[in-house]
Amino acid sequence: DSGGPTYRPATNEQLVVGVNAYYSFPLNSGVPMTNWHTRLDEEANFPVLSWLEGLGARVRRDGTLPTPRGGERWPIPGTVQAEDYDEGGEGVGYHDTDPNNFPAGHYRDEGVDIEPTSDDADGFNVGSVAEGEWLRYSLVAETEAIYEIELRVATSAASRTLGLELDAEELPGPIAIPPTGGAQTFQTVKVATELIDVGEHDLRIVMQTAEVNVNWVRFTLAPPSCADGLQNGAESDVDCGAACPVKCAPGMTCAMGADCQSQSCMAGTCQVASPVGGAGGMAGAGGSAGGGMGGAAGATMLPPAGGAGAGGGGAGGAGAAGSPAVAPAKRAPESDSGCGCRMPSSRSPRPLAALVSALLAAAALRRRFRV
Repeated sequence: DSGGPTYRPATNEQLVVGVNAYYSFPLNSGVPMTNWHTRLDEEANFPVLSWLEGLGARVRRDGTLPTPRGGERWPIPGTVQAEDYDEGGEGVGYHDTDPNNFPAGHYRDEGVDIEPTSDDADGFNVGSVAEGEWLRYSLVAETEAIYEIELRVATSAASRTLGLELDAEELPGPIAIPPTGGAQTFQTVKVATELIDVGEHDLRIVMQTAEVNVNWVRFTLAPPSCADGLQNGAESDVDCGAACPVKCAPGMTCAMGADCQSQSCMAGTCQVASPVGGAGGMAGAGGSAGGGMGGAAGATMLPPAGGAGAGGGGAGGAGAAGSPAVAPAKRAPESDSGCGCRMPSSRSPRPLAALVSALLAAAALRRRFRV
């Protein structure tokens, strides 16, 4: 029995509940949650440890949690040395089938077999592994990205494999380790490409076969791709725009019209495409009621097809019928076809002609009077 709850010094604020080895309260007991005393082993009426694990808490049933070597999680992108597995001992930071360190006295005095390596100056590698052994590493990702994961390994044997687990999920495998020509002849093997979120992660290297030496594991950012589910590189939004073959849909981010399916980018956002066809004067309605040369039937005008109306009205929009463009014929006295010149009406008044006739009549009268 823990003797009851623990309180913050000089306050009544309870921090943790006591643990009693003999009884537990059911959920419907009415006892305030902060006063519960419950078993934490498998015989508890309420499975506390499983509940905590379901909430994402890291739980060690023997009371020991792994901690990063040196106190800080290894940042990725970056390289993690194989010998820098987590602290915590057997079954926590590592599992080794032999408690002896062979060769003894190199770098860490634990069951993991660590030896000097010829691959790095003054470096070490993990070796003499057996099937079923594993090493655990605490990581922290600084960037959400697709990562390429590589292992630096050596073996003189054929048909060797390793496995990788990220956050208790096995990555695609097994990872084939080709013969490298010797236990100290290292090669870099690309083992996986994985999307990793920002934050803390746990990695395990699992020895699926014996006779493999491991120097390090490295995480690098994969080159940007137009199919990786991320906005990266020059993309204006996720996997679209810029040099991507897929253009961005309406509502997605853009830098220019060429980024968008509609070819229209306003205020950094792809717009819905303007409707093609319909009432003739719609697209080019530019100004007064006298505007538009596009007909209600929607004939396409050349040039241009729809567009810019300004001031007293512009050319009408492309029509629903989509009929072929036909330039109108020139009619006298127009200077060119379709120029908008006003044709004289037969009923229009002719003041100039009437004036000329009056002057000619007056001149004739003057001549008569002189005679």
